[in-house]
Amino acid sequence: MRIEKDQLKTLIAIIVMVSLYVGVGWLPQRAKAKVLDAEIAKSEERLDFYRGTKEDLSKKEFEVSELRQQSKGAQRYVPTRDELSEVLKGLTQALRANELKEQEFVTRSVKEYVEYSALGLRMEFDAAFPEAYGVLKDIEGGSRLIRIDRLKIGQGDGDEKLRLELDMSTFFAELTSGNEL
Repeated sequence: MRIEKDQLKTLIAIIVMVSLYVGVGWLPQRAKAKVLDAEIAKSEERLDFYRGTKEDLSKKEFEVSELRQQSKGAQRYVPTRDELSEVLKGLTQALRANELKEQEFVTRSVKEYVEYSALGLRMEFDAAFPEAYGVLKDIEGGSRLIRIDRLKIGQGDGDEKLRLELDMSTFFAELTSGNEL
């Protein structure tokens, strides 16, 4: 088969045109498309991160509202004067509720702070674990704000008894408007 001169010129023109199309049009656009694909992938990753953040924020907002509701019920009473008899009465009731009859109470000095005062208390008693735990739960669940500063647990009288020593602080304030902290 013989190729004529006109056919050869046409073939060369087609090859040049295809080469120009590929070299000038298609290859640069392909490189741009790869760059754009990489940018899209990065943007989608960032978008996924922010979508997760929005869901996390909604979840955290719900958790915060639940904690606020719980903390409203956990407000403790801080009297406007030292009511030692009421504190001792409450602690004694906690001990009696857990069927403990022998205990020792020692009051410590009052520590003065700017907006409140703290009265130190020491309570010692022997109990089995369930009763000791019950006393601690009753102190925690009481209406009066009592902080356990130190808890020492040792061997008590008897095989299954524990000796508990609690150093506690109870608070009172001289407030002019209300007595809730």
